[in-house]
Parts: sequence; C-alpha cells; structure tokens
Amino acid sequence: MTTLDKIRTLILGGKPHPRYEDNAIAWNAAWEAIAQVETPIAMYEVVPASEDAVGATQDMLAHYRSIYRTLCDIQYTLTVEATEHAAAGFESRWQAATPIVRQGHVVDGHIRAVHILQSEILRGLCGDITLVSLQNDNGGGFLKLLRVYLHDDLASNPTTPITFPYNSTSGTLLPIETVDKHVWRMVTNLQRDTYICSFLLHTLYSWDQRPRPVPGQLLKTQFKGTFDPSTVKLFKSALGPSRFEDFRQKTRAEYDSGNCKDTLNRSIFYCSRTCQKDDWPRHKIVCGKTFTIESARATAIPLQKPTAGRDGVTQSQKIGPPVGGFKRSPALIAQVHWLNDNAEVDYYVQDKDGRKIGFGMESLPYIQKAFRTVRDRAVIRGDRSAAAALGEFILTNLDKLSSETGESLPRETIMNQLVLEYGDGIKQDIHILEVIAYYRKIPYLTQVLNVVVGREIYDVSVLPPYWNVLESNFQKHSPIRN
Repeated sequence: MTTLDKIRTLILGGKPHPRYEDNAIAWNAAWEAIAQVETPIAMYEVVPASEDAVGATQDMLAHYRSIYRTLCDIQYTLTVEATEHAAAGFESRWQAATPIVRQGHVVDGHIRAVHILQSEILRGLCGDITLVSLQNDNGGGFLKLLRVYLHDDLASNPTTPITFPYNSTSGTLLPIETVDKHVWRMVTNLQRDTYICSFLLHTLYSWDQRPRPVPGQLLKTQFKGTFDPSTVKLFKSALGPSRFEDFRQKTRAEYDSGNCKDTLNRSIFYCSRTCQKDDWPRHKIVCGKTFTIESARATAIPLQKPTAGRDGVTQSQKIGPPVGGFKRSPALIAQVHWLNDNAEVDYYVQDKDGRKIGFGMESLPYIQKAFRTVRDRAVIRGDRSAAAALGEFILTNLDKLSSETGESLPRETIMNQLVLEYGDGIKQDIHILEVIAYYRKIPYLTQVLNVVVGREIYDVSVLPPYWNVLESNFQKHSPIRN
C-alpha cells in the first residue's frame, strides 16, 4: 500500500474504499471525502520545492501538450452535446426530475468518467464538485457547472480550453503561462478540467441511457510512452511502483518520433503510422527542437484547414462567432452549429417531439437574403429587434411551414424554442411586432419583408404611440392563434 493509499484509508476512518461495482453511492461518498482533503493540497498556489527542483522536463512538456489537446477536443464534444440537449429542453426536464433520479445520473457520470479514463485518481482534484453542490437549486448546480465549459462558437475546434479553477464561481479561458518550472501545476489544472468535462459529458450520456463506454477510449489522445528519470520519480510517488509499472505497460506505443527520441530523449508516441503521418504538419514545427511551455501550447492543436460543413457550407459562408460581448444561450449555440452544417437551411425549428426540421427559401431569394440578414444580426450581435423580427416571421408562416414539411408545428412549441434561444423577453418583443402588423391591416407584412424593400426593422425597445390602446384592442379583436 502506497503512502497515498494509507492517507486515503485514514480519511475514510480506516475502512477500505468501496468499489463502485458493489455500492456506487458509497463509492461516490468516499471519493468526495477524500477529494475534500486532497484538492486544497493539490491546488495550492505555491509550487512545492520538489516540483521546483525538477523543473520542466521534455516529457512533462509533451504530457502538457497532449492533455491540452485532449481537453480542447473533449470541450468541443461537450459543447455540441450540451447545447443540443438544451435545445431539446433538457434543462427543464433535469430540474423537474426527482433528486434520486438526478443523483443516479450524477454518480453514473462519475463512474463512466473513471471507466473511460481508466483511473479514479483525478477525482482527488475535484473536492468542490460534490453531489450537494450539483443538486443545489433543483439540479441547477449541475446546469451551472455545465454552462461553464460551453464555447460560443463551434465553427471549429477550440484552440484555447476553458478552465474552472478550484472553488471558483465561473470559468475562464486558460491563461497563458510562461514559467516552465510550473508545468507540473499546469498539468494538474488541465487534468482537473479534463476530468470534470468527461464527468459532465458522461452524465448527459447516462441521461440518454447510452451504454457505458469501453475503458481506454481516450488513451489514443493521451500521453503514451517511456518517461525520463525525473518524471518517473514524480509518477511513482503518486501511484506507487507497482501501479506505475502497470500504467507504463498500458501506455506503451509502437510508433514514435525517432528524431525527438535520439536528440532530446523525448517521447512523442503515436498509435499508428497513419496517425503519425497525419500529425506531421504540426509535429515538424517542433521535431528535434527543445520544448518550452509556449511552443508546447502553440503546437498542441493540429493546423485547421478551412473545411466545408457536412452539406457544403464553406468557411466564408459559416455564421461567425458572437461579437460585442454577446453570449449565446446553449440552445442558440446548437442552432448556429446546425446552420453551419447545411448551406441550404435558413433556420431549424423543432416539432413537439423535439425533432428538428430545417426550412430554406432558395426559391424566394430576395426574402431569403433579407431573412438571413436579420438572422445573422440576431445570432452574431444579439440584436433584440432582429431576434423579434426573426421570430415574428417564423410564427407568421407556421401554417406554410407545416404544410411544406408535413409536420405539426404548434405556435406554443416554436415560441418555447425561441425562448430557449433568445430568452423569455422575446415573447413580448414578438407581440409588439404582431400588434404593429395587425393595425397596418396586413398581418403578413412582417419586419423581414420590410427589409426586402429596404426598410429598417422596428426597434422593439420603443413602444408604439398609444400602445395601451393598441394592445387592448389587439387582445379583443386579433385572430386566435394556435
């Protein structure tokens, strides 16, 4: 038994650590108790003397580079999954579930995370992520943590991951570090974020009742290979000799960079010759050259060539990231992601069963151009009036959309979708535009059609003159909408 194992046994009052296969709730409670002791020590800001003495070895920097890339990859996947869940109404259903149901998925998310990472050790870095904190506000604690790691733009994989510091209340883009001797601490922070993101992702998978993953699916994107003596010493102190040897045997690989190995005694391993060849444009920048923290980070992400979406959307056609401080809702991130995958679709609506239906107006190019102009203002700038005009157009044309798609699209269902995307205030903003259209005696003359003829859309932050009278009469005499 290692020193670390002995300390953990003391934390548990001398009792053995339960296995999740035997009692998942007890296993989770034990890890929470351990993590609340270990995390403050592991996250202590002062670099310990042992780390300072070791400094940044080439293998440690290679390890940092690999985990950095893995974290960016998993955060992209997490953002896709979380935003698509949000667009389908996951958040309200999560909070409507009983505490016991949520507890089951949270614990299963932890089990799946350690299952795929093949290690429970990283739980010790997450003492602030407890069942109580996640259950807070009817499960709102879990949703708040989930939103921390969502990237606003999914047009390409992120090149800077989001980090959630210990005992923080919000996330931030990973700051740039320039002190190489702190690399071990930076690796620890990346490992913490990797574990939390994996846990969040697999909790969503548990909610979907997907099968548990096969162990080791992430190993191909994690550090593999031999270690230099300094790194061996650090790993052995944490894992113990026998567990370290088992870890090293599991992570041996068949292909490596001979130039890095011969010149620097640095291990850069690949799972296959194809993988090594595909990585060459990135690796040649540092092949045979000494790593620094800057070069390790700068070359962590493969060069991303401009690519078309699944259905022919080129990079120039894609909707860009938000600007001016606008932050997209999870549901709106999903909407933009879908649009960037299909050039023919102008917008996606969802039926009452949550199935998404794309509509396009290629046969009406002038209207399509005006609609996309309004849409892009709404999703890029967060323009409140543009979002209302978009919603007004969709709701006004629901009958036509239903007949063309053959799907039932109730007004309430689409309005709920718009609220998820743009916030509850969009209801009143659309109502203002509908009142204006009604009193012009041309209900179908929407703000989008005004754009077609060169007019500006109405500013919904300013109520029309005699609003109270107009609104009262509208409520009495307007057509009943489904």
